[in-house]
Amino acid sequence: MNVRRLTNTWAVILLLTATAAAYWTTLGNDFLWDDEMLVVSNSYIRNTTYLAPAFRTDLFHGHAGWVATHYRPLQTVSYMIDYAIWGLNPFGYHLTNLLLHALCVVLVYAMIRRFFGNIYVAFGAALLFAVHPVNTNAISYIAGRADPMAFAGMLGALLLFDSYCRQRSIVAFAGAVLCYLAALFSRENSMLFPVLVLLYSLIINHSSWRKAILSALPFAVLAVALGVIRHYALTSQGQVSGFSWALPFSIRWQIPFRALATYFGLLVWPARLQMERQVVFGSPSLPALTAAGIAAAIGLVALARRQSREVRFGVLWFIVAVIPMLGIFSLNASVAEHWIYVPSVGLYLAVLTLPHRPLTRAIFAIAILALMTRTIVRNRDWADAATFYARTIKAAPYSASVRANLSHEFAVNGNEDRALAELLAAERLDPKYPTVKLKLAAAYMARGDRVQARAKLDECLALMPRNTAALLLAAEIVEQDNDLYRARQLLLAAMDTTSNPLPWMRYAEFLQRHHENDKALTVVRQALTLEPGNATLHNLAGILLADTGDRAGAEQEFRTATTFDRHAPDAWINLGRLAARRDQWPAALTAYQRALQIAPDSPVAGYQIAIVHWKLGDRAQAEQELRRVHDAWPENRDIGSALDRLQRGETPPELRD
Repeated sequence: MNVRRLTNTWAVILLLTATAAAYWTTLGNDFLWDDEMLVVSNSYIRNTTYLAPAFRTDLFHGHAGWVATHYRPLQTVSYMIDYAIWGLNPFGYHLTNLLLHALCVVLVYAMIRRFFGNIYVAFGAALLFAVHPVNTNAISYIAGRADPMAFAGMLGALLLFDSYCRQRSIVAFAGAVLCYLAALFSRENSMLFPVLVLLYSLIINHSSWRKAILSALPFAVLAVALGVIRHYALTSQGQVSGFSWALPFSIRWQIPFRALATYFGLLVWPARLQMERQVVFGSPSLPALTAAGIAAAIGLVALARRQSREVRFGVLWFIVAVIPMLGIFSLNASVAEHWIYVPSVGLYLAVLTLPHRPLTRAIFAIAILALMTRTIVRNRDWADAATFYARTIKAAPYSASVRANLSHEFAVNGNEDRALAELLAAERLDPKYPTVKLKLAAAYMARGDRVQARAKLDECLALMPRNTAALLLAAEIVEQDNDLYRARQLLLAAMDTTSNPLPWMRYAEFLQRHHENDKALTVVRQALTLEPGNATLHNLAGILLADTGDRAGAEQEFRTATTFDRHAPDAWINLGRLAARRDQWPAALTAYQRALQIAPDSPVAGYQIAIVHWKLGDRAQAEQELRRVHDAWPENRDIGSALDRLQRGETPPELRD
């Protein structure tokens, strides 16, 4: 195709192809970091009963015992849709991220093409946006989805508002409002959209200041309304865990300039990409970074004064969108790569409309290939948690949180010594980090050192007395010491720290272990008032009812659990056990097979299926299933013992509860 005859259709096809080429490798990546809380262990995404509650809580839904500053209900809804389709297969979640980014790429192209009429500038800016590796934190990271979600909403709203201004279509205006509401419920940075509407009205629509302000006013009202809703939703949960930088003014005034210089550096030379950047302390080059930021700010102001409306619009877009991300206010980081997902588009537009020489096209093509290659390489860093944390530590050896997370990966893989070493290193980096103290306590517990575990828990609770996880671990320790009264008090204290039902579940399990099933069932019923759609709670209620002899009630609870979480095998396994207790072997087999369909790697379901076949007299099928699960889990003694009994012609063992 001749580039001089580029059409809209070909432009969109090429942009989508480039986006897919840059990010297709992410489809095989795993869940990591905040993905664990937002997806893997998030009850709020399991069924639609959580749709309304998602709009009344913070993004993490009290998961960690504190209320986050993030109010992004549509991000939770997007995970809800993904879970309904994919369960806990990360492929689907990464695919959604890729599709959202592709949508933003096409909308960027459409906006610039419509506003300025230059198909080549529109294509070039959208192509840069599509493949630039600085966007990987927003696309390759499932938890980064809020950025493309909010940006798609803002771009859709701006394009529909432009249609309204051209045609005076009420439908277009209503569409703009709906798109903006979607953006507002996706990410907080969308609150700057009214200023972008102001820029559009002044520069693109050539409106007077009065008309421009009136144009932006409806969107400003929506932004204020969202602010009120957000405040109510977060504060109604309890005290919000905000961020405060206790820094002297001599440092604070430099942070915005250092952040600005860092963002320019990342856009021009994205060689060192990482999640944990630090521009406050720790480097002798920081004063030079401040000077570079001041020079960049002066350059931006000078560019904004040019007569070219493309350059002015692009530069002012960048300035407006980046100012909230410069650390003028206390944020949870000083710099974050995904924070320039929206601002970068303005800079691409401005740069591509500056005067250029004929060689620019060749240079641009080389730059695109280089950027795409860097993006593909960067995507490998997100392949799995161990790879991500190990590579992040190399770039940010000062990060205690990354070392703490890497220690978890070592522990999961059985390397307890490396896990402990990483945690101790994290503690040296940040002696007052409660999460590190808590993980150290868990690590010492795993090694059987309860004295050290209790000491670290005491330190954690001294720093954060209402730490839910710390209270639960403390209850576990004192229960092992047979101090049941103290364990009970700690569990009750944990229940008082959060609206998350996990402490209620732990307390109910504690009561069950000590043969107080009626009280345990009461606790579960109380927890269900917090989350009526929680499948795990219904499953636990079924177990307790079965133990008390109410098999009909137990079956109802188990079936309710399967309805509320169709991707979880536990309730089906329990239905199989319940049927087996009644000697209803065909029904038991059906339930276990359903569990195995959901979780093909489940040794429990596979083992139980083999025993049921054995009970039904199908010894050949039983042996085949036992061999399959034994090959997968040769260390499991029950499976090996059952296989030996079958081969000796003995009777089948009883099913294990």
